[in-house]
Amino acid sequence: MNVFEGLVNKIKSVNWEFEIKEFQNVDNKWLFFKVPKEREGEELSISEKNINIDVITNTNFEKFRLIKGFEGIWSKDLKCIECEIETGAPFTRNLLTVLHKLLAEDNIEKPINDVDEIQIQENELDEENESNISKVRVYISNNIEVYFGYCSKEFSIFSSLKSMMPLERMMNRVITLQIKGINVNSHEEALQYLLKISNSLFFQFSHYLYFPMKLRNERLNRRDRLKHRMKTDEVQASLSNSVILKYEYDNEPMSLYIHGRNSSDLPLNQFLSFYQTIEYYFPIYSNIEAKQKIKRLLKDPLFDPNNDTKLTKILSIVQANRSGEIGDERSQLKATVKNCVEDIDLREFILDNDERKEYFEKNNGKKLSACTINAKGKSNDIINEVCERIYDIRCRIVHKKANGYEGELILPYSPEIKQIIHDINLVEFVAQKVLIDNSSPFTTP
Repeated sequence: MNVFEGLVNKIKSVNWEFEIKEFQNVDNKWLFFKVPKEREGEELSISEKNINIDVITNTNFEKFRLIKGFEGIWSKDLKCIECEIETGAPFTRNLLTVLHKLLAEDNIEKPINDVDEIQIQENELDEENESNISKVRVYISNNIEVYFGYCSKEFSIFSSLKSMMPLERMMNRVITLQIKGINVNSHEEALQYLLKISNSLFFQFSHYLYFPMKLRNERLNRRDRLKHRMKTDEVQASLSNSVILKYEYDNEPMSLYIHGRNSSDLPLNQFLSFYQTIEYYFPIYSNIEAKQKIKRLLKDPLFDPNNDTKLTKILSIVQANRSGEIGDERSQLKATVKNCVEDIDLREFILDNDERKEYFEKNNGKKLSACTINAKGKSNDIINEVCERIYDIRCRIVHKKANGYEGELILPYSPEIKQIIHDINLVEFVAQKVLIDNSSPFTTP
């Protein structure tokens, strides 16, 4: 029995769903398997020629399950929970050194709040030959031990298969919170223990460490990422028809847009960044719409400047909000999108992608917003529907009251977050169109 068969037998032993695939013109077998995650499963894949297949087969990876919402794993049999830790860059690589120094002090007099101070402490540890710290224990009681340290082999296996990052790089770089000796019988228990312990630790450390610490949000599976990228031939066709530096864009909204593009691990932040890109242009288009409405009223032969009712109409049009913009935020969004996006472009964007089409047709994202979008019907106002949905999700993220109604807050780790990728793609598409509409010919500095 070869190593690949041994890996398959491990999957069989725990009754995970799996499938072995062979592709034409490729002398290579692939194993696709679903790792349990709460009440669902996440599909991962590995090639029989993976250079780490020996290492993977000789671990206890099959004894673990994934933690939904976080980059974490747990095991009932091994009585452990493990989750990746994030800190503000560039502090992650120094985290174990800093924690070792912090916990070694009997009396902590002041917070560690300066990069130079951290560097000094690291140098001190180097002199003591303690720089190669791989694990720092922060708690032990009733057989339960809590550590910060470089991730386990099992953790690195799952994360590397999801992220396409080399296994060795994961093991020598990723720092995790590790809880050992704890009895966990369900995903809910594992999640509750993880949050309870991490919240307590992070809050205490926040008094002494300037940089933040948090559990890492669940990474998007590489397979999910690839599904939503443009096809290679489409990218090449677009580039071949473009002219480099043909247009220039406003710095402020472009920085928001780029931030959104680089926030794929924080989907709610990503959605808001693209929304704020559109929001930047609200004053321009809301004012244009107001001017057009006023012109229509004044051109009306029946308009009487002595009629209070007619004057009230004008006042209601030019009524400014606290930001000095005309109209409420929903109407400003609609005015901006109507001036920058064509009806047909929105329909094509939704219908040209099978997954996106099914998502909006079947309203699979109803937990995110009850507002529906009908891309097939030609008689409906799709721009209005798109704006209603985008605005509704935006309000639920920031928990803003709209027309006296306060919907449920969309939390960063709520189950529906995994579905939001289609709505993110939609608001990004609209943001692109708004940026394009407001671009200008490039001028040499």
